[in-house]
Amino acid sequence: MAGQIVKVFDAVDSLMGTFTEELFYFSAKWPDKANIALSGGSTPKALFEELAKPANLDKIHWAVFNFFWGDERMVSYDNPESNYGTANRIFLSKIRDTRQGIYPVPAAATPKEAALLYEVKIREIVKPVQNGIPVFDWIILGIGTDGHTASIFPGAKWSEDEYPLTFVAKHPVTGQKRVSFTYKLINQAHRVTFLVTGKEKAEVIEQILHNKPEAENYPAAMIRPENGIVEWYLDSEAASLLKL
Repeated sequence: MAGQIVKVFDAVDSLMGTFTEELFYFSAKWPDKANIALSGGSTPKALFEELAKPANLDKIHWAVFNFFWGDERMVSYDNPESNYGTANRIFLSKIRDTRQGIYPVPAAATPKEAALLYEVKIREIVKPVQNGIPVFDWIILGIGTDGHTASIFPGAKWSEDEYPLTFVAKHPVTGQKRVSFTYKLINQAHRVTFLVTGKEKAEVIEQILHNKPEAENYPAAMIRPENGIVEWYLDSEAASLLKL
């Protein structure tokens, strides 16, 4: 677990409450715009519900943030499967301060067009740039039981020349097309935080954080920011197999 910050919480509520406090302190001290990427899935949904509480809506300095999404399904924003749509419905639409930037993946385009348009938008907004790659201040990720993160699934391949920042992903079972951040973009971030809950994630978490051979092909294990940190916020069930 060298180089990784691991925090374990008794329950999902305490995990999300602590993370929300961290988001508040971050927003209070950040001097300019902060570029932050959200993700989808059941665990981030619990975070959005925490953020939607009136006390949190009122105290967080929302104007600091430019919100992006680490991945998105190719569906309309009003579809329940839309990551942006879920975040907007649960908490973004309830924020009274509208000075934050909100930059979802384009939903009306073809997947390839959406990926390329999103790269253009990221390059336009996200500064600074290192080695030709924009540097996000904070990327929030989840993880699947197969070790995928964002929409980078095990065995995924794409041309980094054609898609250096975002690429067209395909779900290995359903074949559903998605747009996802690439390793190159995620690993340029200053800070990456995994939010992980549930006993079904315990095995993959144990394999990654204890550097087991099984984790070698897990996309989440490939998240190693060049000049940043990786944090793992785990509930007790997700951390149940760890030897801390």
